[in-house]
Amino acid sequence: MKLVKSALMGIAFTISTSSFAVDGYKNWKFEMTEKEAREVHKCQWYKDDGFLACDDFTFGGTNTGVGLLFIDDKLKNIFIQVPTEMAGGTLTKLMEKYKVLSRPSTKELRDQKPNMPFDFIFEDGSITFRAVYDGNANEEDFLIYGKDFDRNYLKLQNNKLKDDL
Repeated sequence: MKLVKSALMGIAFTISTSSFAVDGYKNWKFEMTEKEAREVHKCQWYKDDGFLACDDFTFGGTNTGVGLLFIDDKLKNIFIQVPTEMAGGTLTKLMEKYKVLSRPSTKELRDQKPNMPFDFIFEDGSITFRAVYDGNANEEDFLIYGKDFDRNYLKLQNNKLKDDL
């Protein structure tokens, strides 16, 4: 799935170590089970790379993708693919509503490398706006709720590989 693969590009580059400022997104609450999470949004849910994913989620009035990451059947992260035309407005609204904890420097933005994520981290690390450039002036943007997305993803991958290595 394009959503998951793009969101995961550059996972090893950022690790968040903060605690939750939010308890989820809308009716999804962290620590709920996969069964409970499926009931929040009616959709054709499917598994992709260990995530529960849906390509029919509405954000800002536009259909887009959403992914839910579970560790030990507990919801840890929610990530939404932000439609390109809404990226600037989404980032602006986040900056108005939440305290900016960290952001890329002007130099980092100017010297962007392909598939290197740029993270704008809000509150205590529980909300991240991630932009990923492909090196061809294309950008994909994600809104990630929950702390430690990168660490949780690596844990998920390690769990999948533990019997194979």
